[in-house]
Amino acid sequence: MVSFKNILTLFFCLQYVRLSYDTKPEAILQLMLKEWQMELPKLVISVHGGMQKFELHPRIKQLLGKGLIKAAVTTGAWIITGGVNTGVAKHVGDALREHASRSSRKICTIGIAPWGVIENRNDLVGRDVVAPYQTLLNPLSKLNVLNNLHSHFILVDDGTVGKYGAEVKLRRELEKTINLQRIHARIGQGVPVVALVFEGGPNVILTVLDFLHESPPVPVVVCEGTGRAADILAYVHKQTEEGGNVPEGAEPEIISTIKKTFNFGQSEAVHLFQTLLECMKKKELITVFHIGSDEHQDIDVAILTALLKGTNASAFDQLVLTLAWDRVDIAKNHVFVYGQQWLVGSLEQAMLDALVMDRVAFVKLLIENGVSMHKFLTIPRLEELYNTVSELLVILLVFLFILANIQKYWQLFVVHFFLTEVTNLCYKCIYQKGQAIAQSNYVPGNLITQGNSTQNLYVLSVVCFDAFSFHSSEFGQLAVELLEQSFRQDETMAMKLLTYELKNWSNSTCLKLAVSSRLRPFVAHTCTQMLLSDMWMGRLNMRKNSWYKVSIITVYCWHEKDQQNSCLDGRENMCLNAFSIKLSPL
Repeated sequence: MVSFKNILTLFFCLQYVRLSYDTKPEAILQLMLKEWQMELPKLVISVHGGMQKFELHPRIKQLLGKGLIKAAVTTGAWIITGGVNTGVAKHVGDALREHASRSSRKICTIGIAPWGVIENRNDLVGRDVVAPYQTLLNPLSKLNVLNNLHSHFILVDDGTVGKYGAEVKLRRELEKTINLQRIHARIGQGVPVVALVFEGGPNVILTVLDFLHESPPVPVVVCEGTGRAADILAYVHKQTEEGGNVPEGAEPEIISTIKKTFNFGQSEAVHLFQTLLECMKKKELITVFHIGSDEHQDIDVAILTALLKGTNASAFDQLVLTLAWDRVDIAKNHVFVYGQQWLVGSLEQAMLDALVMDRVAFVKLLIENGVSMHKFLTIPRLEELYNTVSELLVILLVFLFILANIQKYWQLFVVHFFLTEVTNLCYKCIYQKGQAIAQSNYVPGNLITQGNSTQNLYVLSVVCFDAFSFHSSEFGQLAVELLEQSFRQDETMAMKLLTYELKNWSNSTCLKLAVSSRLRPFVAHTCTQMLLSDMWMGRLNMRKNSWYKVSIITVYCWHEKDQQNSCLDGRENMCLNAFSIKLSPL
């Protein structure tokens, strides 16, 4: 049964389940999504390789580990391994440890292992219990412990002890079941699966052949330089001509390499060579990652481009995949290529998906590639966006609607509908903000319906101003509290964060934003004053009360800015007064 959830303690709280080898994969996926509360992935990276201990060159290990983690983090992928603390699964665990030391963001890494090869497995027997698991391995034992850097474990029991293989079929069936799930609610494509090969023995080559013969076939990324099976696959891939044939004279050399690598006899080597040729018949589905090659700077790029190339999808489907992964770099370099032909309306559909999924970089990329917002924002599309996005984006959509000048071609009463709904969202905020407005029981939405277009835009501007002002005070206080907490934890890091350029805010810094928004408590904070003193004094040792001088300068600057904005403040008060008069009873 897979309807229960146990907790595995391996320095962390990890979840696991022990189940029969013939358990339905649909039931396992249901357990993962419902009981374990895992989010459905946008990509599955199935890692295969040697089960025994093997060493990697430090540079290769660093590049592969960094790229694998980047691929998982940026796309929301699941990583599936053998789960034990040896071989390729251990190298994946080492990469996860390095990631955990720099980031608190968890990666779903699922270890699928045979129950019969787990050391101290009796400690895991139980139902709805917390099982303390001992990770120390007996040097004389032929069994293996679980790798404690994985987040979830599926332990497959077929009654055997000390033998691998019970998990192979179930793992493949589970990956197929995940592939049938939709990658996103707005996207009809299934979750893509890619195989990643590190080192490995003869069985890894057979596994690669199985992946290529699947329907649909699974793209394979081979990491050259990791040893044994991976290096042989990379070498044969390089030697193979179109159609899966090898040039004359290459066959004896390849067979000789197989014999030396796996300690095979002649007949075994020839048989494995034939298996390699079968793999090369689908050479286009195999991507070889060359360490140090200019073609692929990182393995995450190799993984994602292998999926785009291997699925034989249309340009639009490839764009949709990159949109789901939120990898605008892949879309820019591998989808929007010179001479690419697009079906009518495909880019507009992608723009709609990008807006709903909040992919800002993709919106910019689509505009750069010819999508016109004036033509895109039609009434039906705006209505669809309004009905699908969160309330926080409604105001932005209305302004986009106005900027696109669609009111030139449509009756203004259609716009009234949207403005009425937006105003009602801010209704409570208005009544909390202004006493003059609160004295009237007039609903702003009704006013908009009755007024003319100029009055409507005027009312909307006041409503938006009140809403922004209300939330500005709240978030300003939160910013000061966060700065105080950061300053207590690490003064140096807190000062660095004040001058860190924020890409999502036009490369502005927190300090610049605080000054521009006139958030005086933030600028008056000790951390900010120390930073300003340090900058003013040229990083000399600060003297006692040096902050006082900086405060005077800051207040003086604000005094000048207050004088410059006095006219604006007066206009703002006039607007509020006029608005209160307009809302007063007739």
